[in-house]
Amino acid sequence: MTYLAITDAPDSVVRSKVLVYDLYYSNADDVDHTNVVLTATYDATNTTFKSANPAPDATPGHNQWSIGTVAAGTTARVRVRLDVKPAVADGTVTTISASIDSDQDDPVVDTESTLVSAGVASEAHVTVSVEQDPSIVRPGDQVRYTVTYGNDGTGAAQAAELSWQATDGLTLAGVPSSASSASPTSVVFPLGDLPPGASGSAIFFANVASDVDVGSVRKSRLTLHSTPTGAVPQTAGWYGDAPSATRAESQALRCELLLRNRFAGAAIPGATLRERLSFFDTCFDIHRATIDLELPDGVDFVSLGGSGTATLNDRTVTISYGDVPHGQVPLSTLVLKVAANVAEGTNVQAVALLSDGDGRMVSGTAEATVHAASTAARLPSVTVSGSRKSAQARPAAYAVRYRNAAAGSKLVWTLADG
Repeated sequence: MTYLAITDAPDSVVRSKVLVYDLYYSNADDVDHTNVVLTATYDATNTTFKSANPAPDATPGHNQWSIGTVAAGTTARVRVRLDVKPAVADGTVTTISASIDSDQDDPVVDTESTLVSAGVASEAHVTVSVEQDPSIVRPGDQVRYTVTYGNDGTGAAQAAELSWQATDGLTLAGVPSSASSASPTSVVFPLGDLPPGASGSAIFFANVASDVDVGSVRKSRLTLHSTPTGAVPQTAGWYGDAPSATRAESQALRCELLLRNRFAGAAIPGATLRERLSFFDTCFDIHRATIDLELPDGVDFVSLGGSGTATLNDRTVTISYGDVPHGQVPLSTLVLKVAANVAEGTNVQAVALLSDGDGRMVSGTAEATVHAASTAARLPSVTVSGSRKSAQARPAAYAVRYRNAAAGSKLVWTLADG
């Protein structure tokens, strides 16, 4: 069985801006699919083709990919970037459709529609995400939830409220000071009005029941309510493990793929900027690991150091790592160049998408504010390095270096479990 799914970013695009479509396809059979061809149909009235990764066949419409063979059980993606025409009427809906065909399966079709706006009327767009630690729990464990929310729209989100509803086997561990109400299985955080660009986070803890079944999967629900956006849901799942699980027992559990993406140092017009990427799986080997990085406007790719091999296609840097054994942490440093005409105060964001041959995906965003060289030299900074990548029950030493710390500053170190 062949699967095809299209996603858009953003969900609502301003005319004259770039619209990105991701075309995900997968082979769910236990045999390879051959002579695979992916074909897209663009809205030629309202959009024009800008680029794609991987590049399409040399056809006039830039809309066909002769993929060849798709191995059994694999998932891949084609990213298409379209320019929205400046004369598109406010409220127009633009649509892309795609089909995928192979020798082993009938054609599969999917479509995705995106609203085009003039960019004049203010509109709120709230987002919410949650990180859970740990993702594999044992009876009696305590789980930490870190919820991040924001409004990346052009209008205010009014009377925003974040709520959490527990699943069976979880109870709230104490009432957070910022909560307005709480029960053993729920908590509500009042956020007030969120103006454009506003963001924040909330942290709370929950206790795992002592009778959690080994291998059970439970999901909790988080919801961000506001006016006029309504309810935006998010879920967080965890997996029950035995109190003294062996490696063999844990193999049956789907563990967590983690990605870290950050800028090292300040972003200065006309100077280089280093971006550090690292990732690992908490339990298993990673097969055919790849990171796709969209370059921010005004920032160009120079080189890659450390792990992986980089290729540049238009504004996307693709880093290929091959198979990564469990316990190994690839470290990559991208050297980027900030254009000399980037204005001071500009916020630079680089979104990295890590995917593997098993169809898993996780993203991470690096952010930096552009400063003049004279300002950047006075900014506080801190770096940390360890004496071992794996402590293996032995003492591990860390070196912490900081500079430009103002009077009264303090350094806080939070220990991880174990």
